[in-house]
Amino acid sequence: AGYLLHAVVAPRRALEATKSKLRAAGVRLAVEDCVGPRVPEHQAAARRFVAAAQSLSSRAQVLANSAPRAMEMVAPGKARVGWRRAELPEPPAGPAQYEAMLLQRYGLRVPAGTTNTPPPPRPTWEDLAVELQACASALQEIGEVTKVAGFDWSLDYSQGFEMLLPHLGPAKSAVQRLQAATLLALHQGRRDDAIEFLETQLRIVRGFPRNGMLIDELVRIAIGAIAWNTTWEALQDGDWTDAQLRRLQQAWQDTEFVDCMIRGLEMERALALGEYARCREDPGRLSNMLSAFGGLGATAPTPPAGSNLSDILRRVVEFFRRSGGGMHAQFWAWFRSWEDERCYLEATHTMIESARARSALGHPPRTLPLALSAGETFLPKDPWMDSAKIRRHLLAATILPSLGSAMSKAYRVQMQREMALTAIALKRHQLRNETLPEELAEVVPAYLSEVPLDWMDGMPLALLLAAGWAGML
Repeated sequence: AGYLLHAVVAPRRALEATKSKLRAAGVRLAVEDCVGPRVPEHQAAARRFVAAAQSLSSRAQVLANSAPRAMEMVAPGKARVGWRRAELPEPPAGPAQYEAMLLQRYGLRVPAGTTNTPPPPRPTWEDLAVELQACASALQEIGEVTKVAGFDWSLDYSQGFEMLLPHLGPAKSAVQRLQAATLLALHQGRRDDAIEFLETQLRIVRGFPRNGMLIDELVRIAIGAIAWNTTWEALQDGDWTDAQLRRLQQAWQDTEFVDCMIRGLEMERALALGEYARCREDPGRLSNMLSAFGGLGATAPTPPAGSNLSDILRRVVEFFRRSGGGMHAQFWAWFRSWEDERCYLEATHTMIESARARSALGHPPRTLPLALSAGETFLPKDPWMDSAKIRRHLLAATILPSLGSAMSKAYRVQMQREMALTAIALKRHQLRNETLPEELAEVVPAYLSEVPLDWMDGMPLALLLAAGWAGML
């Protein structure tokens, strides 16, 4: 009895001591501390934005099938300029057209009785222009509503990881439509409209709530990458004015990713601590979560084979199956959940504080690794995780591996932000001096306050001018 009492009480006391220490240091562990005050204006703006984005999607049939492609890579270091293409991409063929296309390509006869429905006519830039003209009111509404300081999606955080997230799809869809509108404006020489559409894309990036979940930040990164590709397309136009380029540079200057990801990890941590409490009350919930994260659920994405995340999750699920599932979940809830939660808490704290230290420096110092794979105190460098740790920390082993990769994505898109600012500064220098500078120091302080640092290694960015590429920034 004394041993059992110690097995239950000691881990729980250790967890409470860890939480007390973190709270004393000002660490936010509760969801309500991460959410912040509700702003009615931001809630109204979010509702207007979702309605306009859904209206835009319902009317954009050409965009859904044959949107112009931005920064389409054709070879290492080379990309095709989408708005300069004479034709839009072909629409995707249905199964019958695809089969007929393969038969024709390889010189085979079409089987008797097969009906070859001709593919739909290839859309043109004119078709896209007509469609976007029909969407003009929705585009204008999105442009206006994104000028509000931010969005509040009124999410029900009490549902934990099961909360509905109806805003993510419309946000990404709106940015994709705005990218097409930007490329059409560039194709037609309407540069003021192109800048306005690009600014709207970046305002959507900035409009995501500062108290979002991890998935919010990952979508923010995804739409930031779309805006990055669109910016590259815009810089291939040689007829910009300095005032237009200054607007675009300011839009990127106001956009940030790393600090937002840190806040997203804080919210994710608070939600996960609530999930630990729910799984203790209902051990069957742990069974369902492990099944979903292990790729057993119908809607859960399966991690890439051979990846660190895939190996860990597979071993978690395999052990869970061998150990009888529900019985082991009950044992976990009684004895091991406290140590599991403390391990998760310490690992996420290490990761968040490391990221915050890098953000304070403005770049990752070379003495720190690029990404902490869910906390070096928890995961070994070897991709094969220790089986004993998996048995003790089932929930932590399921949740933690994806967090380190999320932080790496934030660093990567932050680097793209620095490159966008630098490319625009080079373009402005070229516009004024009719030539590119020999080194980046020449654009300081006229167009950049300082030479940007590389978020990958902490070194200053370097400028390499290749022969024949003077106009391709």
